[in-house]
Amino acid sequence: MAKVWKKLQRADGDFQGTWDGVQKSNVYHTANKPDKDDVGLGNIDNAKFDSNGKFKGELIKSDGTSVFDPSDGNFTGTFGSKAISDFYRTDNKPTKSDVGLANVDNSLFGSSGEFKGKLQKSDGTDIFDPADGNFTGKIGGTAASTVEARAKDAKDAVDGNANISMVGGSIFLGTVDANTGKYPFAVNSSGDLKIKEDEFQALSDGTVNCKGNFTIKQDANGDSKIILEGDNSGTALVEVNGANPHFNLGGSSPLGTATLDLKRTGTGNQSRIFFYTGSTKVGCIGFANQPSAYNDQFAIHTEAIYDNSSPYKERALSFDADGKMGMYANTKTVAGFTFGTDGTNKHVYIKDGSLGINTTPSDSYKLDIDNGVARINRGNSSGNIAEFRGLNANRFIVSTDGIDVTGNADISGDLDVGTDTTFQGDVQFDGSTSGISYDDLEDKPSSTTYSAGTGLSLSTNTFSIANKGVDTAQLANSAVETAQINADAVTNAKIADDAVDTEHIAAAAIGVSEMNLPQGNTGDILIKNSYQSGGMSWNSTYRIDNLFQFSARLYTRYNYWYYPSTTYGINSHTWSSTLSSTSVASSWAVGYSGFIYVPYACTLTECYFVGDVSATETYVIQLLKGTPSYPTSTATSLTAISVHSGSVTTGQRVRLGSDSLSTSLAKGDILVPAFRKTTNPSSGTYRFLDGQFVINIKKS
Repeated sequence: MAKVWKKLQRADGDFQGTWDGVQKSNVYHTANKPDKDDVGLGNIDNAKFDSNGKFKGELIKSDGTSVFDPSDGNFTGTFGSKAISDFYRTDNKPTKSDVGLANVDNSLFGSSGEFKGKLQKSDGTDIFDPADGNFTGKIGGTAASTVEARAKDAKDAVDGNANISMVGGSIFLGTVDANTGKYPFAVNSSGDLKIKEDEFQALSDGTVNCKGNFTIKQDANGDSKIILEGDNSGTALVEVNGANPHFNLGGSSPLGTATLDLKRTGTGNQSRIFFYTGSTKVGCIGFANQPSAYNDQFAIHTEAIYDNSSPYKERALSFDADGKMGMYANTKTVAGFTFGTDGTNKHVYIKDGSLGINTTPSDSYKLDIDNGVARINRGNSSGNIAEFRGLNANRFIVSTDGIDVTGNADISGDLDVGTDTTFQGDVQFDGSTSGISYDDLEDKPSSTTYSAGTGLSLSTNTFSIANKGVDTAQLANSAVETAQINADAVTNAKIADDAVDTEHIAAAAIGVSEMNLPQGNTGDILIKNSYQSGGMSWNSTYRIDNLFQFSARLYTRYNYWYYPSTTYGINSHTWSSTLSSTSVASSWAVGYSGFIYVPYACTLTECYFVGDVSATETYVIQLLKGTPSYPTSTATSLTAISVHSGSVTTGQRVRLGSDSLSTSLAKGDILVPAFRKTTNPSSGTYRFLDGQFVINIKKS
């Protein structure tokens, strides 16, 4: 092998051997390239392809027919089964006949598709001319000319250039009420304007009647007014009739400044408020122009304060501009309060309060004057004064009538008595008594002796209770209390027969063990058994039945669900509230009334309607239950616990419901009755169920 390799290295001529059995002449190389026949593409003309491999030659069908000429790019073949000539193109556009619009004139339509031509009736008569825009046909069966004339009349009336006249007849707006036959809004031939007949009336004689609340909203300036326009004569009168007329200035919200203005031009006019009992004038408050000397005086009087006849009457209470105040006949010389001085008795009476002068009124002293000058307190039910402190530097001076003290007198200062004084009780002097001697005392005893009375003993100057000296005669009523009785001191022997009754037995003092009875189960009650000779035993089957029934008229129409009044509640005889829904309520809002409150845990056993109906229909009665939390501001979810349906015939008393229910209810649950009709759902005529809605429960 080494020799052969060396020979190859030294060789100067071509390689003449074979490669893997293939002769050199059969191997492709740069000087011996393969041609298109060698690779199986002998039929391909390379000139028909550009440098990017795109075909530039003709397309020929299998029969040799050319369908595409690359020189002009014209395709003459077919698409599907259609020749190219059958297709619309820019040089072969469809006509209006091709699209079924041969009769349409394109010039009668604007660039946006709007029609600009004439309108004609089926008989060929023109009813709209686009040249002048005039429509001469009918609108709702009425000739356009008539509509035009009426519209002009209406516009003239709105613009104030003409009147709208209604000759006879009435105007009615809204849907007629099936119960009353009245329309929500009506104007009759007399010119009376009525809303719901009696809710609001503006009558032709000028009378305006309003039922319920009359609200005037603020305008854009934030004002709302009621103005009674008057002239220089006559009276502008606001009259409020009723048992309890009431004006509320300010209301509840929003709170602000409430003002009542009573105006007069000057002191020559009056500004006043009169008070009457029936038709009798009993009092007046305000300003009067007569007498002229007091025309700037604010006064209160039990009759009219106007007085134009001399001598002038004093006002019951008056306030002058210079600060003087007076009551009845008075001479007001200073700024302050003056009581009448006409010679009759005048009083200041304070029933339960107190009077403080330069100090805060006191609960202890009815009269309290600063600096300890005078403090008076009514001390007992008889009206006697319990405490009187001196008028001057703790001194009490009586110069005329003397002092009658029925109780103890505690005088901490000097007592200067200028006349006879009687003390019926003890007198204690903490200060000087140099002015009083034993000889000054009236009816003083000549000597003093002491003796022990019943139950007492005397030793020298000391009194003591004798042995067994206290008997029933010395014991006051109620003198022996609980503290004086030892524990277990009262025995059976000390209790009289039949002395212990119900008032001496505390609540819950007697239990099962004290009655010598076995313990019962929850829900059992204790009853007297005749078969046990009157003995007592527990009973588990006895339950209390409670029946609830409500007299009501149940409303239905369409196939809406109806409920008791959400405003006036379950006790309103009209159950006419609806949420205008064909689905029963799934929740009950906080603001809704119309529910039954469950006061204790119980079991619902019966629910039905008993009565008659206004029309033969199929009715559904449901009882819904909710369990609210307390307090809450969110709606309570409802579920149906009782559903009853049936066809009910008018003219018959029926019962729709069930008396075999068994539904547990908890304290605090709410029950909402719901009802509707399912027949004739498109009818807006009201159907009524008149009678009793009944539920029965068992309380354990």
